[in-house]
Amino acid sequence: MKIKRWVLLCLALCLTLTGCDGGGHSHDTQAPLAMTVSPARDEVVNGANSVISVTFDEPLDATTIDLATISLEDGDGNAVAGTVSYDDSTYTVTFTPATVLQSLTTYTVVVAAGIADNAGNVREDDMVWSFSTSDFSPPDPPVSE
Repeated sequence: MKIKRWVLLCLALCLTLTGCDGGGHSHDTQAPLAMTVSPARDEVVNGANSVISVTFDEPLDATTIDLATISLEDGDGNAVAGTVSYDDSTYTVTFTPATVLQSLTTYTVVVAAGIADNAGNVREDDMVWSFSTSDFSPPDPPVSE
């Protein structure tokens, strides 16, 4: 009986100790990671009113998100004017172009280094990808004979 209690006590103690992390707190040491982007890399977008979004794996420091950290360029390398917003409930950064995107054009999105999470971990590398727009120009009027 004493041996059974002793074994159960040792087992309970072992289980308790393996569940402890030494009393310390785990600290976030990883920079935010982009989980999804839209439009996707090399995607052909069927609309002129596309917005660009990047969803991260953790909350971001909103003060590090602006037009210097996310931008859009047209096929000639010209900056596309727009606005940037951040949704802290979904960890999503959105770039909304100020004008309609051009038909049949390749655009490049740049998410520059510098975006940080709430723990101060900063992305050190740029993330760059491109997408294209389809032909959404109005069709030519029918020719009368």
